Amino acid sequence: AAVQSEADALAANIPDTQTRLRIFHQCTINKLPFLLGMEVLHNLPLTDDKFNPADWMDWYGPLSQGVDRQVQRFLGALLGMPADSVSAHALQICRISLQDGGLGMVDPGTRAIIDFTLSMSKASHSARFGFRVGKGDRAIQLPPTVTALFDSTRNPDSIILRRFDRLCPHIAHHACPDSIAIPARDEHFRLHTSPKSALDRLKHYCSTLRVRILYETAPPDQLHHLPGLLQSSSSYPMISMSRSNPAHRLKPDLFRLALLRKLLLPIPEFAHAPQCKCGATFDIYGHHALSCPRNSKKGAHNMIRDGTQCFLCPALREANYMLPGD
Repeated sequence: AAVQSEADALAANIPDTQTRLRIFHQCTINKLPFLLGMEVLHNLPLTDDKFNPADWMDWYGPLSQGVDRQVQRFLGALLGMPADSVSAHALQICRISLQDGGLGMVDPGTRAIIDFTLSMSKASHSARFGFRVGKGDRAIQLPPTVTALFDSTRNPDSIILRRFDRLCPHIAHHACPDSIAIPARDEHFRLHTSPKSALDRLKHYCSTLRVRILYETAPPDQLHHLPGLLQSSSSYPMISMSRSNPAHRLKPDLFRLALLRKLLLPIPEFAHAPQCKCGATFDIYGHHALSCPRNSKKGAHNMIRDGTQCFLCPALREANYMLPGD
């Protein structure tokens, strides 16, 4: 409710849609992910018939569903369409990392299990080996009674440890470096793997997985457009560049069209198949607008190239090479 209230406040007080998306992406929706690990801690089933730990990236609890609904509702309001019109493949593009050409929003289906497992791994390691307040400080050892709480052999009745032990081998497979042999990854993950390095590897794996799922859920007749849409060069300017520089801002109407194309959503203005000035009919996704020969930038490019050649040739003929320092 609090996140929805803040999203409504963004819509009411910030007319610039690109700024609104950036604030939602970096601030508003990030109030929820830390709770996702707690959802797994309390609700993960202990039997394979109810949840297979090998499918840990498909966790979908009540809170995870709530996060997805918040993202869907926000995007619908941002783009001026019903929330249900924000399709499953558009949400997949939101979850794909910026490096892989998505929008890099929180992915609750994978984030929940990752947060729980990494938190438990770090807590178990500290309970066993102690923890340091500052870099280079001597490790502070915990009382044996506290250490025993994080040892499944000495605390076999702990449901939380049983949940952690079920997930750990499957998470460790992708969290450890490739140089670690697969049979040794569970132990290496618990004792040696850095939580930050593990998180980076797991995020990369999950983003790659989302790209694969996107190709399975996107409209079949649009699959050949996905490589062009999933370009990081079109992701960073849209959601990650500083808004304090006016040159980084798009007008709201242009940004709306850019976001619709990025998410592979139909553009309402093209619903009635208007005609381009070249005589062709605009497709519902706006692909024609970027490939129309009448809108091509080739002519402007050639004029700049030829004009540059005219004034550079005389200058280069009279130029003299100067040694560094002269």
